[in-house]
Amino acid sequence: MKYCQNCRTYKNNPSMIFCESCGSQLIDVNNPAQTYSGMYVCKQCGRTYMQNFGACSFCNGPLAPLDTNGSVSNADQKKKRTIIIILAAVAAVLVLVLAGLLLFDHFKDKDDDKGSTTLAAEATLEEEENTQKPSEGSTTTANSAAQADATTGETSSAEMTTLPVTTAAPTTVPPTTAPVVTQPPQLVAPVISSAKTLKGTVLPSSNVSSSRSFGANQAIDGNPETCWCVNTSGSGGAGASIQFTLQGTASVNGIIVVNGNTYLPDEFLYQSNGQIKQCTLTFSDGSKKIIQMDYNYGSSQSVMIPFDTPVITSSVTLTVNSAYVGQKYTTNVCLGEFDVY
Repeated sequence: MKYCQNCRTYKNNPSMIFCESCGSQLIDVNNPAQTYSGMYVCKQCGRTYMQNFGACSFCNGPLAPLDTNGSVSNADQKKKRTIIIILAAVAAVLVLVLAGLLLFDHFKDKDDDKGSTTLAAEATLEEEENTQKPSEGSTTTANSAAQADATTGETSSAEMTTLPVTTAAPTTVPPTTAPVVTQPPQLVAPVISSAKTLKGTVLPSSNVSSSRSFGANQAIDGNPETCWCVNTSGSGGAGASIQFTLQGTASVNGIIVVNGNTYLPDEFLYQSNGQIKQCTLTFSDGSKKIIQMDYNYGSSQSVMIPFDTPVITSSVTLTVNSAYVGQKYTTNVCLGEFDVY
């Protein structure tokens, strides 16, 4: 009777050598030693072979020789056992090295702490010694001074010398002056500059047709929802101007603006109307500054634009050089708020 180790089935045909189901060599139940002699087995799938092909043809696993009782030969088992022992020894050595490093760091930290404590104690003793030395020196100096005063007193008594009396000159205290507090410049109602009037523009009142007021005063009323707005008759805002007169002469460090039309009930007016892109500021002394303004996406928050150097002036004239063209009212240009600081 034959037996297939792979299929685990018995075969009644004594002349069969290989299993008709899986192809593995059959074992003679009556004489297993003869069957296993010279055979090899796959370590992964367990299939048996009559000779060593190097690798299993089914799973490509390594082949090992079988002894007469059907087990893997002792030589192969010894090889595997040797590998396991070597790996365990390497792991043990690594553990010992790691433990040694940890112990070394531990004792090194203790030595550093002891050294720090010793240095601190030596520094304290040195400080105490330095504190005592000046005290002894001062005592010696005081004794010497006392002896010198006694000697001088005896000499003065013997000689009876009269010293002249000196009178100190009177000291004059300079008068203090209270600091001058400069009040920030205050804007008054603006006046439209007639010298910069555009053709077709009605000034000083705005020529924009609407139920709302767009006059020049709307730019300094403190309400960002109102604005000064003019129709520039196709010029895209270039040339439109507005003049702001200060209450006296003051030093101006920059301007504060709300660009465009930011009327909140209609949130799309900021994009429907034009906004100032670049303008020229002309001051009462004739000096000028060119200012770039960013596009305002409907925000009523004021923007501070500082000057590179302060300007002493009594008026500021804003002249539009170029504008962000509105999507609907392409000839309008608007300014929500204007101030100086």
